Amino acid sequence: MGYFGKHSIMEMMPVLSTRLYVQFNWTPQLESTLGTATFAGHTLSYLLSGVLASRVGRKWCSILGMTWTMFWTVLGCFSGSIECLVALRLLASLGFGCVASLHPHLCEVIPRKFIWIGLLLSFMGEIPGKTTPYLMGLALFSGDYHQNWWRFYVLALCVPALIFILLALLLLHESPKLLLSRGKEGDAREVLNKMAKMNNRAKIPETAILELDRDLDLKTDSGVGYFETLTKVVSNRTILRSLVCVVMIGFVTSFTVSDLGYIATELVFLRGQTNADYCVGTKQNNYLLRDSDYLSLSFFTSISTLFKFSLNIPANLINTDFKKASIVSMSFSFVIATCLYTCPPIWIALFIYSLIDSLSMFLDVKYSIYLSRILPTNVRSSLYGTVYFLMSLPLIATPYLIQVLSKESVHYVTTVTLSFVFVGLLGALFLPSTSDDKNET
Repeated sequence: MGYFGKHSIMEMMPVLSTRLYVQFNWTPQLESTLGTATFAGHTLSYLLSGVLASRVGRKWCSILGMTWTMFWTVLGCFSGSIECLVALRLLASLGFGCVASLHPHLCEVIPRKFIWIGLLLSFMGEIPGKTTPYLMGLALFSGDYHQNWWRFYVLALCVPALIFILLALLLLHESPKLLLSRGKEGDAREVLNKMAKMNNRAKIPETAILELDRDLDLKTDSGVGYFETLTKVVSNRTILRSLVCVVMIGFVTSFTVSDLGYIATELVFLRGQTNADYCVGTKQNNYLLRDSDYLSLSFFTSISTLFKFSLNIPANLINTDFKKASIVSMSFSFVIATCLYTCPPIWIALFIYSLIDSLSMFLDVKYSIYLSRILPTNVRSSLYGTVYFLMSLPLIATPYLIQVLSKESVHYVTTVTLSFVFVGLLGALFLPSTSDDKNET
């Protein structure tokens, strides 16, 4: 539900910016400012969420972040100028990264061999989260469209975030491992007993001693504090090299997961504007997306997301270490991305992007597990935030690269995609050789 709420608010931007681009006769540069503001705040939010999660825990970090995002998004419904809308969009996106704090949370409360299943199930929120903005566009932007209905569009897409906040307040518990790493054994025991009750298991005996597995932790239970642990982690050359390589691979996953909606919407818009397939650009902006376009984008997004999950289940069942999986995925992505230079029909182009996105999701699950195994618990939230912050830095420029340059030629978008994949391939090649079944820390 957290990913449903996040993606509903985040993925509204391709539809909203394209609609306002035509409605108010914006320039392509002005159109891209909404996406740029979104990704700028989104990128910074990972850094902020790491600090917040370290202070208040992962449960409250996700709740506070989603509340912040929903508040500023609702205010955006009442903005009277593009400058105000961009500013509010920037503020709203500062809460997006807090949902990422659920990654280490899941890795700590789910048995190790089932972690990938838990992560995949959490990512299932992408299916309704990425489809709902198109269906809502179909509902509100068809027929007798009023120029202010975009405000109701934004407001309606905040509902999933509100549902997540309510569910998290009622059902989400803090990670027992995080509580133990902070010396809160009583709270950890209470959470574990609640989990046992939900699973029809007996309570933990009062005489039982709870302690962290030292093979998985370099932490406070051995007298090592936060900053001492952080220093020890970043001074370890193998771990530092691993983090740098994960960030390089993350450039690809962040780009495809976050920008596929922009690319798909832009391609459908350009096809409607020019009546041509992939590769043709134009600066004309008198084409409003039609009902058939919204239905096509909804169908593509649903099928694409379901395809991702159907591909990832067997891929994760194969016991392949992160390095080998990364090299194979990045190499294949690079090869199929070069096919876009042949100017294929639009649906073949979208299928190629969807396949790259599916492989990226596979690696997203892999490196989430990988990071949980090489990073100690009491610095995991802050380092997760830092890693995701670095992964997302290039995204700030991608709305311009997609929405502006594509109107010159879609070949520019192909080149941008290949550049990201090439950097990810380099990261995979230089990643230290490890086994996913071995704890590197």
